[in-house]
Amino acid sequence: MRLKTALYLLPMPIIPHEVSLLSEQAITLFRTLHYFIAENPNKLSYLLRTLEVSLKRVVIFSWEEDFNRQVELQREVLQLWRKEEAIGLVAEAGLPAVADPGSELITLAHEQGISVVPVAGASAIPLALCASGFHNNRFQFWGYVPMEQQKRFKFFKKIAHYVLKEGVPQLFIETPYRNHLLLQQLIKHPSLKNLELCIAANLGSLNPLIIRKPVVEWDEGMGVRFKGVPAVFIVGK
Repeated sequence: MRLKTALYLLPMPIIPHEVSLLSEQAITLFRTLHYFIAENPNKLSYLLRTLEVSLKRVVIFSWEEDFNRQVELQREVLQLWRKEEAIGLVAEAGLPAVADPGSELITLAHEQGISVVPVAGASAIPLALCASGFHNNRFQFWGYVPMEQQKRFKFFKKIAHYVLKEGVPQLFIETPYRNHLLLQQLIKHPSLKNLELCIAANLGSLNPLIIRKPVVEWDEGMGVRFKGVPAVFIVGK
């Protein structure tokens, strides 16, 4: 099957190695495309082998944060598009360019008049939001919380304001091995004491870990259950 010249935004399973979570459309594209740009090439290689795709027939470019490498990658991508090739963009888990790299390449495709084709797949953000039960006609997703402690303290105060004044649930994430530390900081912050916190982990499986309760009822010891597990934090009321 010959694909049209485009940038395909491909979903990766949000539960590692669970190919059953992928749609038939996504699997077909993984089996058909020859060129990929991946945040984690090793994970993509594993998925392709699971789908019985020979790695000898595909080229996987690694997404790098280094500016010079990004410029080089964009040059290679432009050459492929001039040859009317299709390219798949892949995040480490879930959908690309949502709290993950890739927006620069999507912008480049738009600038070059190249079709951008998002392929349906699971994303932890809407799964966590619908499971939280918070009123969600409006919500805000912040991506990763600030690393610097003073900025993080101000961030907590800011999201409390949005929830209290506008009733808008606030979603954010942390590097999984620091989830328990984030929980400790959240339950100690005075601006959040009258709000509720939902933490949703292991999303995409039939055994997710989702807990919602008032901030004051959370215990620091509960953080160990989320340590090392990708999770979405939601503050609401």
